[in-house]
Amino acid sequence: MRYLIITEKPSAAKNFAKALGGQSGHYADFDYTITNLRGHVMQFKEPEEMVPADLTTAYKSWALKRLPWDLSQMNWSRTYIKGRNGTKALLDDLRRQARSGYDALIIATDTDPSGEGELLAWEAINAIRWSGQVLRANFLDESKRGIQAAMNHLRDVSDQWRDGDYVKGESRSRWDFASMQLTRIATTAAKKAGFKVVAREGRLKSVIVWKVYDQLEAIASYVKTPFFEVKFKDPAGHIYGRKLPEGDIVPWRYPNKTAGTGDLANFHESPVVNEKHEQKTQIPGRLLDLAGLAAVLAPKGFASKEVLTTYQKMYEAQIVSYPRTEDKNVTPGQFFELLPLIDQIAAVVGVDRRLLTHREPRFGSHVRNEGSHGANRPGSKIPATLGELSKYGKSGPAIYETLAKNYLATLAENYIYDHVTANLADYPEFVTMFNVPVALNYKAVYDTYATYQTDDEQESSPTSKEVGPTAQPYLAEGANKKP
Repeated sequence: MRYLIITEKPSAAKNFAKALGGQSGHYADFDYTITNLRGHVMQFKEPEEMVPADLTTAYKSWALKRLPWDLSQMNWSRTYIKGRNGTKALLDDLRRQARSGYDALIIATDTDPSGEGELLAWEAINAIRWSGQVLRANFLDESKRGIQAAMNHLRDVSDQWRDGDYVKGESRSRWDFASMQLTRIATTAAKKAGFKVVAREGRLKSVIVWKVYDQLEAIASYVKTPFFEVKFKDPAGHIYGRKLPEGDIVPWRYPNKTAGTGDLANFHESPVVNEKHEQKTQIPGRLLDLAGLAAVLAPKGFASKEVLTTYQKMYEAQIVSYPRTEDKNVTPGQFFELLPLIDQIAAVVGVDRRLLTHREPRFGSHVRNEGSHGANRPGSKIPATLGELSKYGKSGPAIYETLAKNYLATLAENYIYDHVTANLADYPEFVTMFNVPVALNYKAVYDTYATYQTDDEQESSPTSKEVGPTAQPYLAEGANKKP
C-alpha cells in the first residue's frame, strides 16, 4: 500500500518525517510520502457566487429588505484563498502527487475539538477532486510516540459526511460565513444614523462586543456606596461577622456612620465559644489552557498575542505541548509519557523534587480517559536553562516556568490545613473561620487557586490559630464592589 500523508503545516511535516524515518519511506506495512498544507487553502465564494443567477442581485445587496438569506439556496462552493500567494500552486502540486499512484490519502492535520483540522484537510482533498480512500491519523501531540501511535491506528473516513469532525467543522464554518449578514445589517443601520463605518460583526465578535459594552456601562455608572455594620475582633485579630442573607437587602448594614454607631451601642464584649478545629485537605488546582496561561502572565507585562506567538514557536520545537487546546486534564498516556522527565523539568524551574511524591495519576481531577491534545504542559524536549528560551520570545522563560510548576504541582501531595471556627457566646450569629496551614505540599510548588483570586479573596494569614478569649464590637466600613 502507498499512502500520501497530508499534514497541516511545514513544521508538522518535519515532525512526521522525524517520527517515521524520513520524508518518504516504509513504515509498518505501507510505503508513504509526507506533504503539507499551510493551514486553510480554500474559502467560500462570495454569497452572490453561490446562488442561481436570478438571485445574484439580492445576495450582493446590503439592503435590509434583502436580508436574511435563505441558506438553502447556497451551494457552499469554495475558491482559493484570496490574497495568499502560492495557494493555487500548493494545491496543483498536491493534485500531481495524489495522481502518482497512491492507494489512499491520510489526513494528518491537527486533531482539534472544533473539527478545524478535519475541515481544512477536506477543503484541499475536495479541491483536487480525490475520489479514493481517505484515512485519518488522530494524534494528541507531535512527539515521535504520538505520531507513531496515530499511524498505527488509522481510521477510514472516506465518506466525509460520516466523518463527525468534518461535519462539526463545516457547520461552524458555514455559520461563520452566514454571520456576515450581521455586518451588513449593523453597517446599514449605522449609515442611516449618520456614521460612516463598517460595523464588523459575527458569531463570536457580536457577543464579545456586547459584553464589553455592557461591562463598560456598569463601570461608568458605578457609584461607590459606603455602608457600616457591626463586627467583632478578638486580641489575635480574628474577625467575627454575620452570614449575609439571600437577596440585596442586608438589614444590619447602614448607609451612614451615625446609624451604624447607634447600632454599635446595642452590643458589648462577648466571650468566644465553640472553638472547633478540623483538619482538611485540598487537591492541586486545575491544569492550564492557553487562556488561563495568558491570564497568569498578563500581570507580568506579557500581552496575550506575544504569549501565543512565543508559545507556538516553543511548541514547534517540542518544548511545550499543543497550544490551542481547551483541555484542563491529560490522558493516562500523556501522564506516563511525561513522568520519566519530571525530575529533569523540576531542576530547570527550581522545584525541590522531594516535594513530588504523588507520582500516580490523579484520575478524575487531573487525568482522564478523554480529551485530545491535553492541557498545556511541558513538552518532550527539556531546555537546559530557562534563560535559553528567550530566543523564542521574551515571554519564553515565563511560559515554561508557569506551565512546568503548574504541572509539577499535581505530582505533590495535597495541601493540609487546620480549619478553625468559633462564635460568640452572647451573639451566636457572629462567627469567625480561618485556615492555618499544616503542610503546604503542592502550594510550595505552585498554587493555581491563588493566581485567580483578587486581593480581597486571598487567604489571610492569622497571627494566631487560637481564638478569643473574648471579642470586642467595632464599627466596620465597607462599600459595594466595583464592577
